[in-house]
Amino acid sequence: MSLSSLLGIARSALAARQTQLEVTGHNIANATSDGYTRQRVRLVAATPLRTTVGQIGTGVVVDGIERARSTGLDASFRTESGSLGRFQTLSDTLGRVEAMFGEPSDTGLAASLDAFWSAWSDLAADPSGSATRTVVRQRATQSVSQIGDLGRRIEGVRTQTITQLTSQVGEINNAAERIVSLNIQIQAAGVAPDLRDARDLAVDQLSKLVPVRVVEHPTGAIAVYAGDTLLVDSGMRRELTVNYSLDGVYSLGFTDSSRPVLATNSSTGALVDLLTTGLPELQQQVDQLAGAIVDAVNAEHFKGVPASGGLAGTNFFVSTGTTAHSMAIESAILESVDAIAAGLGLPGDGSVAQAIANLRGTALPGLDGRSAGAFYADVATGLGLSVADANRQITTQDILVNQITNQRSSVSDVSVDEELVNLIAFQQAYVAATRVVKAADEMMQAVLAMV
Repeated sequence: MSLSSLLGIARSALAARQTQLEVTGHNIANATSDGYTRQRVRLVAATPLRTTVGQIGTGVVVDGIERARSTGLDASFRTESGSLGRFQTLSDTLGRVEAMFGEPSDTGLAASLDAFWSAWSDLAADPSGSATRTVVRQRATQSVSQIGDLGRRIEGVRTQTITQLTSQVGEINNAAERIVSLNIQIQAAGVAPDLRDARDLAVDQLSKLVPVRVVEHPTGAIAVYAGDTLLVDSGMRRELTVNYSLDGVYSLGFTDSSRPVLATNSSTGALVDLLTTGLPELQQQVDQLAGAIVDAVNAEHFKGVPASGGLAGTNFFVSTGTTAHSMAIESAILESVDAIAAGLGLPGDGSVAQAIANLRGTALPGLDGRSAGAFYADVATGLGLSVADANRQITTQDILVNQITNQRSSVSDVSVDEELVNLIAFQQAYVAATRVVKAADEMMQAVLAMV
């Protein structure tokens, strides 16, 4: 082995230590960068030289730069993050609807309906009174207004939810486009740890919107599955879209396929469920309530004779207005309270008003054997329970996500203290390598002096 070989060993050591120092500095510089993964230089012994006395080492070789990353923790984080996104979306959306119900409250629909039935009871006690009829009309107007407002507000939340779903699908497509671009760059660059960090960050963000599964190819590119369907594969991606069928079912799909994407465990999955079942069911229940009240009150009022005289056979509510949006009081009653019937036309008869007042506790057709008040209370209670359940799930998922995040951080995050220790160690190794160079140089000078 020659003195030049000794210089080669020293040169390889200098190059390796310089690379380690550069990577350490890069770690320190990005200690607080979002998505950055701690990097390490992988060193291996150079191919030894075969001599008559055996193999002699020829130095060190930088075998690559690797990231401190756990694919298992990444997969767990993305799964739990998707679940957290689902329950947060459910809580936010249903919470807005719950606030619209505003129950229990002295000004909510429950109190308004109770006042409506009480007004009929008061009319039964004073069937000839104009003031009591005016109160009946006022209470009815208030109840109709609140039921209509509730229906319109639920429809408003539905419209907002459609907009939110469309926006999230746009975010998914943008994230997929970024992943494709990074796949192409990584395939061209090779290891490229910083590009891989950017790609993993994009996949993490994607996992909050749609369930993801990642498969890495030997080329360094990845395939990403949205739910159970391929979204990205190396340099190719598919366009996600929102589908709507005539029977009111929303779903996620791709422009090149009719197969729906199963995205249950995610924010988009929650939005699809809300649009397909959650919000329509609430709207249907409010419509059921309106229709049942209209039919029941009209059935009794139709039997009575208005205070203005004439024949029986008038409705209190517009008979075709059996939804929250269409529920309305008959125009004749809006024009004059004398069109309201309290009895069968006999002096002091309040039987019709009393029959309507008794509807307060009567099971009405179309309300599954419940009175209007009980039905509405069950709807409001069910909504509150759904919000409370979503909030409990958020608490649980927060704990799981935080635990996995801490585990990922312990593996991947930069410890500045540790990097400073490494910096000192690599610096000392670099200085030692320079001394080898100096020793080899002095030996060469000694040989040249002999010549």
